[in-house]
Amino acid sequence: MPPGNTQVYAGLSDRALKSVPLSALAPLTLRQAEVLGWIAAGKRNREIAELLGCSLRTVEKHVENILEVLNGETRSGVAAWWHERRRAIERERERNGGQQSDRYDSSSS
Repeated sequence: MPPGNTQVYAGLSDRALKSVPLSALAPLTLRQAEVLGWIAAGKRNREIAELLGCSLRTVEKHVENILEVLNGETRSGVAAWWHERRRAIERERERNGGQQSDRYDSSSS
């Protein structure tokens, strides 16, 4: 494991996976946002199903809905969208001295 006791999933640390507030992933549902995070980490549907403890068909349906909601054509396209959101949030946090902006605070929505 890398320094700081951080787990890594397909090249993404657990910190990176959790660095995108769910409010920044609107209009996705909580579960869709979770599935999208695993897609962005490079996981296949079967792996995501095992990680989430649900059926492969359920994950396939979540992926289908994610693509529809985000007007995405491919898994790599929606994964890129997730990474772009994460980078924008990290840049904003750096500008705010490490503080998360209210812009992504789910309680302000």
